[in-house]
Amino acid sequence: MTQETIKSTICQRGYTASVRPPRVFTDAAKRRLMNGHPGSRSDYELDHLIPLGLGGHPTSSSNLWLQPWPAAAIKDRDELRLHHDVCAGRMTLEQAQQEMLAAWGPR
Repeated sequence: MTQETIKSTICQRGYTASVRPPRVFTDAAKRRLMNGHPGSRSDYELDHLIPLGLGGHPTSSSNLWLQPWPAAAIKDRDELRLHHDVCAGRMTLEQAQQEMLAAWGPR
């Protein structure tokens, strides 16, 4: 994903649905990642660190993580805001991805 391709990819309605991995993949990934985490699978969302709407890779293990609720809902709001800013030209794709990493990346 590049700045030059955003208008034909992430800024197109329905883009994320077209690249989202199938449920069979995400269920298996969530089961695998749950190993060692407290609680049950319903306590977590399998999430993309760099969201699909900001050009994140759909199936890369380095882009998938378990995020506890309710933090996942807060991150979703950040994703939506940054997506709107990128598609409106208020920030670059790289700036939005860096903001996601700074706010939500590994510590």
